[in-house]
Amino acid sequence: MIPLIILAIEDPDDREFMAKLYLNYQRLMFSVAVKILKDEWAAEDIVQTAVEKLIDKIDDLREKDEIPLVNYIYATCRNLSITYKKKAERISGYAISEDDNSVDADVSPEDLIIERETMELVDIAWKLVDEQTRQVLRSKFVLEMSDAEIAADLGIKPNSVRTYVGRARNKLRDKIQELEK
Repeated sequence: MIPLIILAIEDPDDREFMAKLYLNYQRLMFSVAVKILKDEWAAEDIVQTAVEKLIDKIDDLREKDEIPLVNYIYATCRNLSITYKKKAERISGYAISEDDNSVDADVSPEDLIIERETMELVDIAWKLVDEQTRQVLRSKFVLEMSDAEIAADLGIKPNSVRTYVGRARNKLRDKIQELEK
């Protein structure tokens, strides 16, 4: 069954292209997501999200030959699945059990307050930097992607990735420093 988001595409040629693309590669997308997430429900959500992302890139997808197209679809599903999994792990890592009343004796309340304030500053600064900066930092430090993978996602040369990462880190650091004042 074709997702409703594809049926909502206004241009009939784009709608037909995405419907064919979905029908041809839905099993690939689903299998990639299930392999990483080990959860069929979450995998279906990832496939839907991947379709949304791919719709935004229809013009680029039309120009790709079959092998680069398959690689792009695979990478999209893989990256979305990894991001989803890491986010779920991060959230579950912060979950506090009701019966867990233990306190780490090595951490002072002052340190906990400072750490919390720092994380709040980072969160605000993260929302203030541009999307490309967030994408570069997310790819490098959250998804732990290689420079070649980041270069492919951003459409830049692999040699330029270190420069992009450095600039992105500086932008985020500058925003944090602005907020601290």
